Amino acid sequence: MRTTVLSALAILWLYVPAGATPEEEVQRLRAELEATRAELSALKAELAVLRAELSKRGPAPEGSDAAGPMTPELPSDGLDLASVAWVVEDIWRDGSVRKRSSRATTFEVIEYFREGGVLRARTVEPLDPSRGRTLYSYKFHPNGQLAEWRYIAIGIGEIAPAYEFYEDGRPRRETRYHPFTIDKDGAYRRANGESADDTEWFRDGRVKLRMTRDEQGDGTARRFLADGRHWYTETFERNVAVRREEHLTPKEIGNTPLD
Repeated sequence: MRTTVLSALAILWLYVPAGATPEEEVQRLRAELEATRAELSALKAELAVLRAELSKRGPAPEGSDAAGPMTPELPSDGLDLASVAWVVEDIWRDGSVRKRSSRATTFEVIEYFREGGVLRARTVEPLDPSRGRTLYSYKFHPNGQLAEWRYIAIGIGEIAPAYEFYEDGRPRRETRYHPFTIDKDGAYRRANGESADDTEWFRDGRVKLRMTRDEQGDGTARRFLADGRHWYTETFERNVAVRREEHLTPKEIGNTPLD
């Protein structure tokens, strides 16, 4: 033990600045230690304030990763646009195409344009006599980005998830529908044409709305604010909203953006 103490004093002596005694250096180190403790205490207080602020906001909803949802890989309509022979059906006053179409043995495609030539919408209808009529529907933002995608069976609605997108290409909404069947004549059938799952996102990827309903139309919809707090829950019976439970008061919502 004596040897250890002597060794420690020897090491301390090596680090004592010139002109200072070991006792003075010990006092200086103690002062630095107290200053460090004060800084640490201030950081802890700041951390407590941040935690309190997060507590007020509440936990982020499921899937509200700031990176946003994954961009879906849309099923192909099987059409090679480069090989399509177009027929112009209408033009704008400036001479640009307003509507054009093409029909072959396996498909019919129609495109609509904004004035100036920017594509506004496209529909692709596969022509298959063995199946009921289906339609791929595309809508585009003025900047050319895809705004909405749907795959529809004429008469029953969507037979694949439907998607909406923001102008920068990030997903805005995904709607999934109840399963469908195809009868012996190739016609599409569905017991419930309403959506089974409906999810909306804010621009930063946080969940805005998450709704789920079974084939009887019973389920719930949860609505969130842009800061992640759970705003309200709606209960559905037979596809009709019958009850709404508020989780935040108007005062708690304050000026928080709703959209």
